[in-house]
Amino acid sequence: MHPAQCGWYGCTDAREVLAIGVGRRTHVIGSRPQAKAGVIRSYIEGTGGQEDYRYSQSVAVVVRWVVLVAWLALLNYRPDVEGGTLMPLNLLAIPLAATNAYVTWRIRSGRLVTARYVYALSLVDLVVATTGVAITRGFDNTFFVFYYPILVGFSVVFHRRRIAFGFAALGIGAYVLVSLMVAPGVDFDAAEERILIARVVSMAGVVIAANLMTRIERARRIAAVGAERERAAENMELQQQAMTAELAVTKERGRIAREIHDGIAQEVYMLGLGLETSLELADRDPAAVKQPLQSLLPVARQTLLHTRNYLYDLKPLMDGDQQLPALAQSQVEEFTAITGLPVDLSVEGEERKIEFQRAAALYRMIQESLANVLKHAEAGHVTVVVTFEPEVIRIAIEDDGVGFDPASHHLGYGLTNIRERAEELSGGCEMVTTAGAGTVVRAWVPA
Repeated sequence: MHPAQCGWYGCTDAREVLAIGVGRRTHVIGSRPQAKAGVIRSYIEGTGGQEDYRYSQSVAVVVRWVVLVAWLALLNYRPDVEGGTLMPLNLLAIPLAATNAYVTWRIRSGRLVTARYVYALSLVDLVVATTGVAITRGFDNTFFVFYYPILVGFSVVFHRRRIAFGFAALGIGAYVLVSLMVAPGVDFDAAEERILIARVVSMAGVVIAANLMTRIERARRIAAVGAERERAAENMELQQQAMTAELAVTKERGRIAREIHDGIAQEVYMLGLGLETSLELADRDPAAVKQPLQSLLPVARQTLLHTRNYLYDLKPLMDGDQQLPALAQSQVEEFTAITGLPVDLSVEGEERKIEFQRAAALYRMIQESLANVLKHAEAGHVTVVVTFEPEVIRIAIEDDGVGFDPASHHLGYGLTNIRERAEELSGGCEMVTTAGAGTVVRAWVPA
């Protein structure tokens, strides 16, 4: 059995509670499952693994004081009992007041109120009520009404039917026994057994109703805890996704910084060096300047393409305003505008939204592939295909350029980047090329 927290409307397993009552205060557990588990664990360890009923009994002791005062007031106001029984009836209040005062003191001083105290108090209540009825004309005594708060109070504290109904059977059985055995008893000739049956049924009815109300309230609280846990799990998942996206953006910025340093910076240096050489050549032989300047033209185009690639803002992708196909379309149009090389883009499968990290990686792979085509392929046409499959998203970039022999060439920086990006996301990359027959670069990542 797991430690439980019991309120006036019943007990809730410690793994299910949203709040733990201590005395008159309620300490609310946080919305995160880790915070809840930590508070509950500390609570259980602090109570030595025992159930603590301080919160429920802080209400019950007040009710018990009210009933006790009402008992004494009704008993001593215009008493209609025999003189010899008035004093014993008043003395019956002493054990009830003593036990109730002791539990009140434990609550006020912050000590545990375990189940044994609740059982003891309930048993004292039952004994006092039964003894009072027995010495004041038994069945004819109207003080039987004090059984109701005793039975209801126990039923709403302990939600388990076996315990609640067992105590109710004990109380009702004691009342029936007193009614039948103590003079004047039940007059069957006057059909008083009907009155007794009505009282017994009403006592059982209030116990059943109280227990049912307790179980309904407990079910609602469990449902509320379940909903709270689901919200906490959803919030944690959203936070995890946000952190993952933020890490992806940070990583992408670092990658861009390295690539700018190793790529664009070197290209700009080559342009500057080439222009400086052309200026020196112009002083000596103006007619010879044309050839080095022409050789700088593809370098300038490539530098412009790389610069625009890294300056292109991925914010639409992060914000969800555009998805991979739309960004790929913008990329190929820009590539064609800068290089004059025609590119056809097609999208296959059912297009859907994918997370930023994967979309950004695929987008950068397309950029790298197009940059390689411009730099090495000497192609006249390029085809880009984006394929959405149920479990995988694929891209393929095919050119009709010169190709090369993979056995005699080392993979360049761009192809290495493509492979690394795909493998970081548990995907893959392959290249198919033949000298004089163009090149196809394929990459895929899990959806």
